[in-house]
Amino acid sequence: MENNSLKILEIKDKKIWEDFNLGCSNPAYFQSWTWGEVEKKRGTGVYRFGIFEREKIKGIFQIFEIKAKRGHFLQIRQGPVLKEWKKELFMEIINFVKKLAREKSASFIRISPLLGVSDQELLDLTAAGFRMSPVHNVDAENRWVLDINKDQKVLLSQMRKTTRYMIKKGENIKINVIRSKDSKDIKLFLKIYYQTAKNKKFIPHSLISEEFEEFGKEGDSILYLAELDKNILAGTLIIYYGKEAIYRHGATSFEGRNTPASYLLQWEAIKDAKEKGIIRYNFWGIARDDNPKNPWYGLSCFKKGFGGYQIDFVHSMDLPTKPTYWISFLIDYFTKVKKGYNI
Repeated sequence: MENNSLKILEIKDKKIWEDFNLGCSNPAYFQSWTWGEVEKKRGTGVYRFGIFEREKIKGIFQIFEIKAKRGHFLQIRQGPVLKEWKKELFMEIINFVKKLAREKSASFIRISPLLGVSDQELLDLTAAGFRMSPVHNVDAENRWVLDINKDQKVLLSQMRKTTRYMIKKGENIKINVIRSKDSKDIKLFLKIYYQTAKNKKFIPHSLISEEFEEFGKEGDSILYLAELDKNILAGTLIIYYGKEAIYRHGATSFEGRNTPASYLLQWEAIKDAKEKGIIRYNFWGIARDDNPKNPWYGLSCFKKGFGGYQIDFVHSMDLPTKPTYWISFLIDYFTKVKKGYNI
């Protein structure tokens, strides 16, 4: 290596890994050790490395080897993770990953570090040969968060009037909120989740059961179901990671479409998170702006109604390593256009 004080080593100790990630201002969910275990469930190659300077850890990066119809590539979702951005650290990591990509015959490297959209960081990325990925907003690069270390009355007062009304209505009509950590109940959620995907015409996420199960091993996943007259109206899957409660997945049944069930579930999840000592509720991804033509517009309005603020990170970036990258580029681009994300 050019810088003899820098070393890249495989990390096999979960505690070392998690202590570093959770010590960052925005811990990277998809760089968590447990998410790596989720990826392994579908046969993804998972490689975990740290960059060290004079024996002190300076960064981590969990690589996923993706072999899909659209191409073979190495992905560092929401990473690399560096507590302090330094170009020399980043370049050392990228040179290491480029070598691995050649060994694996991967067509490109895709990264999405949780960096603010600043000129210097973008310059460093483009100088290294990266270009914007042809995919839409991925991995909650634009997210909505709510600081919940406030009194409940204050939180309610900062919500949109309609949101407060829907929560109160849900309480008044006696919607029953079921809290579950039982993997058997995830089947109830998935039933309405796939129904929602069909109605809203979006591609459903995979690995939801695996995510619930893996994070549940540490007591960090909880499923909320809204029930009325023996009908499941809505469901919400929450993951606790560090000091955040993350709203990872939600769904509404046909019977629940015109009910306040989803609003009530969010409020119950927020209150439970407060009791656990969680300080921030992460509503996850939203549309970058308020364009009503964006497919995420309605969901974004729903999330914003609870109060909070938007955080934006740099869009995912690609580094081509083989000419076959351009096949993947075109597939991703036309998929984005077809879904209506090219606005």
